[in-house]
Amino acid sequence: MSDHRLSLPFWEGFLVSSLVVGGDLQVRLVADPTCPLICSHCGAEAPCLHETTWRIVRDLPIAGLPVFLSVAVNRLRCRTCNRCCTQLITWSTVVLDADTRRVIWVCEGRSREAIRPFFIWLGPERCRRVRAVAMDMNTAFDLEVKRHCRRAKVVYDLFHVIAKYSREVIDRVRVDEANRLREDKRAANT
Repeated sequence: MSDHRLSLPFWEGFLVSSLVVGGDLQVRLVADPTCPLICSHCGAEAPCLHETTWRIVRDLPIAGLPVFLSVAVNRLRCRTCNRCCTQLITWSTVVLDADTRRVIWVCEGRSREAIRPFFIWLGPERCRRVRAVAMDMNTAFDLEVKRHCRRAKVVYDLFHVIAKYSREVIDRVRVDEANRLREDKRAANT
């Protein structure tokens, strides 16, 4: 059976394993097996795969279609630092003008230090004119927006709000219910 995975330069370290086109474009990305698995704690090569989870990320539109990436995130067991960690993945931050939908800034990373040069480039006068900022629920972005654009309202992307709700609330209910059932079973056996 042939391997039909596609390597593209803008998702470095990943291969496209499937594409589904409908009202949007859904791209499933898997780690490129030719790239080493790197520990996110110590930076050493960590070839022991512990588990793989999937993260859905909204990307920039392609040909007018919204793009959703389903990214395989590997958890590794690192022999160097003896920790379980996620595979080191380099994320990019993209700043768009909401009115024109044009990219105005791109940087590597998702930290305060990564986004801060954008606000320096924007300057105090233009920062004062920013009225609203839409973003995912990244605390680093939120803190930098509040520091540089004090008048701006922060609006969280609905996609990320629902994802966070799912992770935190629904998972908590599921765990609580499993614990309750376990206790009910123990009570019935005594």
